[in-house]
Amino acid sequence: MPTGTIPAQYGLQEGDFIRAEGDNDIYIINNFGYKRLVLSPTICKQYAHLGRRGCFDVVHIVSMAMRDAFLTSPYYTNGETSDGIVYKLIINGEDSAVLAHTTWHLWDFSIDTFTANAVFRINTREQNSYTQAVLTN
Repeated sequence: MPTGTIPAQYGLQEGDFIRAEGDNDIYIINNFGYKRLVLSPTICKQYAHLGRRGCFDVVHIVSMAMRDAFLTSPYYTNGETSDGIVYKLIINGEDSAVLAHTTWHLWDFSIDTFTANAVFRINTREQNSYTQAVLTN
């Protein structure tokens, strides 16, 4: 279940990038109490519309407790294609992961403690940044 955390509780808003003091990992938060990992500097720099350094220019430094108030979600869907396919990010090394195609679709997604509100939308460019695989669930 989501923690009931909303960004406004911390002076933040949906879509903000956060990083905990003393930690290098950057996350994007949503209004439903979830966060998702920005896996690598390469992906962070894909947000060039935010400035020359991408998301690095707009990261909010927060406490570890504030970061942890948002539940980390590994679930993604392509917001450009709007096909509803849910992918799961499986981290397999420092700054590397597999984006696994699941058999779930956004309109009927509910697994473990996650709901459709935990599925983050990414663009095709970011999707293509990952090694792709098929997950049998």
